[in-house]
Amino acid sequence: MIRLVACVGVVTLVGIAVTTAPVRPVAAGAGIALVLGVAGIVSLRRWAVTSSACLFVADYALAVWLAGGSIDVVGATACGLALLMVVQPLEIARSRDSGADIGVTRSQVVGWIVAGVAVPGVVVLAFGVSRALASSVPPLVAPLLAAAGAIGVLVGLASALARAPRDT
Repeated sequence: MIRLVACVGVVTLVGIAVTTAPVRPVAAGAGIALVLGVAGIVSLRRWAVTSSACLFVADYALAVWLAGGSIDVVGATACGLALLMVVQPLEIARSRDSGADIGVTRSQVVGWIVAGVAVPGVVVLAFGVSRALASSVPPLVAPLLAAAGAIGVLVGLASALARAPRDT
């Protein structure tokens, strides 16, 4: 049953990407990510689901770029929560196969509910603060701040991957 939640997350990610920009390259990327995600969910392989999640993020970025519209905070938040719905249930399914009890599942479901309520609130707050701060940042400094933020994300991802146990 927990795998069904992950499958709903994968289908939601496909829907978000395709509705953002209904063009062939986005649909093709979403289709590849869908197949990889469902294969990972069925086989309980972390690498396949993680690769699928990365493809969905890249596909959503392509969709936003091709759409050329303004910033869509709701779509980005929905995409992030759907990614959570894909990755976390897989870990629960993997832990249940290794002997974790129903308390683990209940704890995760409560965490999802809290995240579903807290994340949009934090996004709205951060969006408001960033909009207020954007006018005070000189145009020459803005690209440097964006690059520093991107480097910080990459360093954080690299350190998390370096500490992560290897999938068997």
